[in-house]
Amino acid sequence: MSRMKILFVDDEPDLLKGLEISLRKYRHEWDMLFVGGAAKAWPNALEGVDIVVTDLRMPGMDGAEFLNLVREHHPATTRIVLSGYADQGLALDAMEVAHAWLHKPSKASVIVDTIRRAVRARVEIEDEHLLRIVFGARAVPSYPRRYAEIQRVLQDSSSSMEMIADSIAGDPGLASKLLQLSNSPLFSRSIPVASVRDALCVLGLETFAQLVLVTEVFDVFDRLRKATNPEATWLEDRAMRLSMMMKELFVDPRDTATAATIGAIHDIGILMLLQNEIDYGAVDEALEHGTMTRAAAEISTYGFSHGEVSAALARVWGLPPAIVDALAQHERLGKDPSHILPMALGLKISEGLLEGDGDIESDGDVDGGLADLMARFGEVDPEAHRRATRNATS
Repeated sequence: MSRMKILFVDDEPDLLKGLEISLRKYRHEWDMLFVGGAAKAWPNALEGVDIVVTDLRMPGMDGAEFLNLVREHHPATTRIVLSGYADQGLALDAMEVAHAWLHKPSKASVIVDTIRRAVRARVEIEDEHLLRIVFGARAVPSYPRRYAEIQRVLQDSSSSMEMIADSIAGDPGLASKLLQLSNSPLFSRSIPVASVRDALCVLGLETFAQLVLVTEVFDVFDRLRKATNPEATWLEDRAMRLSMMMKELFVDPRDTATAATIGAIHDIGILMLLQNEIDYGAVDEALEHGTMTRAAAEISTYGFSHGEVSAALARVWGLPPAIVDALAQHERLGKDPSHILPMALGLKISEGLLEGDGDIESDGDVDGGLADLMARFGEVDPEAHRRATRNATS
């Protein structure tokens, strides 16, 4: 494997020099280039670059404009923001094209860890077409920072329900989605839920965390969806439903959060593929004719399914292998039960139930219907899971 080439761009000479000095000991791992500003870096400094790390506020050409040019002309390049204060509009523009964010000042160890994750992700995504889909999409969500913050709050024993409710109340958009979900058919309640605290009690903190994840990831696509494919809005609701179904299937507390996260991010790949409307038209046509499942039509068109796109993005985020592998494998289940990951099979089952498919097919890889698949999963009763997820599919 050839050495990765990394470009660092910042208009502050002292900061750039300090970064170069602090990263000097990693010269044996990567080829590194340090350029004073985006206007100087574009376009010649991009030759052969695999990863770009850039500031946002720079004279002449700001970081958001620079990253958009990189995405357009070098779509397979990983794009990382390393920035302090930036105005809201600039940050929003960059948010759609950055794969990861780092704040100034960041310790060298944090920067190195982020770059190493990006390098691993690039190495593990072997298909060049898939690499371009993941890194060259017009809107690419970086790892949800607010979700990470919520997870830290939930793991803090000093956090109370009141403290969490107060923080949510300060975000009208999230509060309204929380109340909408808690009053939806997903939760059979005769009394309407009127307060954020009551909504948290109805949903539970784990489900709330998944709502934050889904909301934050899908918000990145909002402007793009409204401009190109408004019908794709159904995916956000579907993501939340799949997350809850996976949570119901994996009742062991050690697995619940992982399973719920897999369900929540599973369909991000569809949104990323939809950004290439011409190619995805072939998938839609196959679905209209009823000749193929969505995944089969995607594999026929691209050579991979939306689950594998989501898995590739999960690699970019540095998510655990259990999440990455389940997303990548669930549409390509093998015949040998010993090689089928429970999380992958659980996702396959939940997706089939959500789509009302009582006899789940596996594109020829797995024989039998739902009962057989559930038997392979282990001590799980298909009817019990149907009952547990009935509200989610209504």
